[in-house]
Amino acid sequence: MAAGVALVVGLATGAVSIFVARIQAKHAVELKREELRTEYMAEAAIHRLLKNPRWSSRTFGTIQRWIGDGFDEKELRRLLVRAGAVCIPDRTGRDRELWGLVDRNEDVLG
Repeated sequence: MAAGVALVVGLATGAVSIFVARIQAKHAVELKREELRTEYMAEAAIHRLLKNPRWSSRTFGTIQRWIGDGFDEKELRRLLVRAGAVCIPDRTGRDRELWGLVDRNEDVLG
């Protein structure tokens, strides 16, 4: 009798543990998907900003203001590269960090 009760309790405990683990895993996947969606949307916004025909490049500060405070500087630079941008030289002599799409700045990249 005790062995039967122990078996039932063990099976119930195992089932509950599996159920809880599946819920936690599903939640973790949803969180990661949301994080990636945020990055993807930021990357798309950066690409669109740099694709504007009026400017072939933008300062890092301008891009940072447009994207907002959701990313630190290192993350934002990584998103810029993923969007197809490169850091280009500032021809004006001012020491600014300029970013532009590769295909729109081939003449200054050498």
